[in-house]
Order: sequence, then C-alpha cells, then structure tokens
Amino acid sequence: LFLPSINTYFVGDDFTWLRWIADCQNNCSALTSFANYFTSSDGFFYRPGTKIYFYLMYHNFWLNQVLYHLVSISLHFLISVLVFLLALKVFKNKLLSLASGFVFLILSGSTEAVLWISSTGFLFTTAFGLTSLLLFIFWEETKKKYLLILSLITLFLSLLFQEQGIVFGVFIVLYSIISHNNFSIRSILKRRDYLLLFIPEIIYLLMRFSANSHWFSGDYSYNLIKLPFNFVGNILGYLSLALFGTFSLSLFEKIREFSREHVLEVGLIILVLTIIAFYSYRFVKNLFNKEEMRILILGFALFLVSLLPFLGLGNITSRYSYLSSIGIVFIIVMLSQKIYSLLRISGKQIAVLVTTLMASIFILFHIIQVQQAYFEWNDAGNKTKNFFISLEATYKNYWSRPDMELHFVNVPIKLGEAWIFPVGLRDAAWFAFKNENVRVFEHSSIVSAKASIGLYPESPPASILLFLQDGSVKEVYKNNKFAD
Repeated sequence: LFLPSINTYFVGDDFTWLRWIADCQNNCSALTSFANYFTSSDGFFYRPGTKIYFYLMYHNFWLNQVLYHLVSISLHFLISVLVFLLALKVFKNKLLSLASGFVFLILSGSTEAVLWISSTGFLFTTAFGLTSLLLFIFWEETKKKYLLILSLITLFLSLLFQEQGIVFGVFIVLYSIISHNNFSIRSILKRRDYLLLFIPEIIYLLMRFSANSHWFSGDYSYNLIKLPFNFVGNILGYLSLALFGTFSLSLFEKIREFSREHVLEVGLIILVLTIIAFYSYRFVKNLFNKEEMRILILGFALFLVSLLPFLGLGNITSRYSYLSSIGIVFIIVMLSQKIYSLLRISGKQIAVLVTTLMASIFILFHIIQVQQAYFEWNDAGNKTKNFFISLEATYKNYWSRPDMELHFVNVPIKLGEAWIFPVGLRDAAWFAFKNENVRVFEHSSIVSAKASIGLYPESPPASILLFLQDGSVKEVYKNNKFAD
C-alpha cells in the first residue's frame, strides 16, 4: 500500500533537516555533532534523536529518498505489529487483535506521518513509546526488574525524537489504571513504578531547557481565550480525521472559519453538545457490559492523552493524529464486535454478511484515501524536483559567485494535503548552490519583488524567479549586476 511512495522526492522541511546535517562548518565528526544535538538546539525544537537519524541517513545515503521512505514504511509496519501486541492485552482475542493491527495499518487520517520524510520523528516516538508500554505491562505481569528498566529506557528514547513523547508517562499509567480498574488515588500514589515513569521526562525537560529549546510561540502557542473552543473543536476534528481520513479536513476548516466569526453561537453549541454527550454516556453505558465499557473508556482515554500537546493549538494536522488513532482503532474494533454480536440474534450468516460489508466499505474508503494521498505527495515531490532542475539549468554559470540574491514569486505551499514549500525553500536553494552567500527571498508578486531589488548602491546581482505550475522556476527579471 505504501511502497509506491518510495520514489516521492523530498519536500519542504526535509531540506531544512538535511541542511542542518550537511552545512557543518567545523568540528563535524559524528561524536561532536551528536553531542551538539543534545546540548544545543539553537532556539529551535529539541529533537536530538531525529537529528542523529538524519545525520546517519545523509552521510550514508545522501539525497536518496528511497532509503528514507523505506525506513518510514518499515517503522509504520513495526508500529502496526506493536498495536497488534497491545491489542492482545486489551481484547485477549487474536482475531480482534489482528483486526486492530490491520485497521491501524491502513488508516488514512495520519498518512502524512508515513509519507512525509520530515515526520519520521513521530514514527520513532510512537515505536519507542509503545515498546515502553508493552515492557511495562510485562513488568506488571512478571515483576522482572530488567523489564521495568527497559521500559524506562525506551520511554526516554521516545522523548528524543518528537515532543509528543512527553505524554507516554501519563499514557502508560492511565492504561494500567483502566486495565486493572484501580481508580483509588491512595493505591495509585503507592505505586513507585508509576512515579519512576516520570523520571525520564523530568531529565528530558531539564536537558531541553539547558539546550535553549523552542517552547511555545508562533503556530505552536496557546491562546488562553480560545483554548476551550480549540480544545473541543480539535477533539472533534481529530476524531473525524481518524474515522473518515483527510477527507474531513476541508470540512473541518470551514467549520473553524465559521466559529471564528460566531464565537457566541459556537459556545452555545459546545454547551449543548456537552449536555448531550453526558446523557448519551448514561444511555450508552447500559448497552455495554463491564468489559466493553472498559475498552471504550481505554480507547477514548488513549486518544485524548495522546493529543494533549496539540488540543490547545489553533489548527489540526494529520501527523499529530498518528498516535491518537490507536485509541480510535480499539473503539472501532470493539464496536464492530458489538454490532456482530447484536446481529447474531437474527442469524450468524446475516451477522457475518453485514459486518463484513461494513468492514469492507470502511477499509476500501481508507485505502482509496491513502492512494490519493500518495498521488498528492508524489506530485509535490515532482514539483520540488523540477525546481532543482530548472534552478540549476538557469544558474549553472553563477553558482560560484561571491554573492547573489534570488527573489522567488508564487512559491507553492501545498498540493491537496501534501506540503511543497511551507518552509525550506532557502535550504533547498542552498543544496542547489552550496553557497552561503546566496540569499533567498519570497514575494507575493513580481511588483513587490522588483521593489526590493537594488535598494542600495552595493546591491549584489539579483534576479526574480517565477514558480510555474509544474514546480519549475522561470527567470522573469535580473538586474545589470550580473554583468559585473
């Protein structure tokens, strides 16, 4: 299903990650670089594990996108296996566990995490986090100390690849509490192994603080006034993303635009929905037995906890739903089993037929969306490839100039749900020239680009390049400094 994506070229942030590795000025040995990743983040995200991954990939495979995609696909398959193993603990049924692993594998809502090379950190974080959870479960069953130690180590490793790893301490404790139906605060506080789970997170936060890391600003900040609205809206958005795939994103954005202009009305709607949800829970509770309710609560709790770092943000993103979709998978599988058991009253054949039909429609719906996502990401990669080809052809005689300005107009940001150059254009241009003195600017129009050229006598050679439909660039203007 995902193998065709191995030929998709790098886009956007991929070039930023790779330039961090390639553009090393001094002390570029592996040990020095790795130590620097842990001790300094230059005011950006603290993801030393992800940087080490890109370092190893770049120095071994350079810009061969095939190997990067193979790693992502392999990680996604591994995580699906981990979901199967976790489902065995949840359902205690191999068939339902296999269904859980398969449904997670083909879900389309979080395909961005698999198809976008820059999102590999999410995959590593999820893989290490789920491994930590499974090891902790085995520790509870056997009380073998080495399992607890390994659980703490893998929990710490999950933190080094993406900030979402911070949820796994709560994630594991919550799973244990719900699984054992032990909600006594006194007994929870007596569990020293629960407290130990937060030691790796404390160490991580101290390391992150000392490395001068990016915390909350810009697109990654919370608006306290809008926080309740974002919280509720994002829960519904990520829920629809897991159930219906990226198809639901466009509808969600329209709803968000409406809510920005009708805050009072939306507030009343949220209040009504909360009341309905409360009474619906009381009604639904009577339809399920104790074990089924445990799985429902566990699935929703895992879904909610996984999204805690993102629910307060002013937008939703496909890759953020990768871990949280596991909880929804458990709910989907449990509800499917419930529907089957209710239909058996009318006969086993009818139950099998209806359940199989519903499952087939759901699976086909998501597979089609995964294929659509592949085509979008592949086309986005072709645009960045055409960008390189046209840029190098236009400036093959100027790459070694001591200084030069490139002013880009009509920079493509997105194709469907696939990113092209939301950021990373400067870093992509650097790979084309490997010249620190080439300065890159982005403009909304040719007029504004011309207005910024030659504003001072010492202006360097400058040209304006217009992005075409296929991603290539065409030079539409250059000043006379190129003749100097």
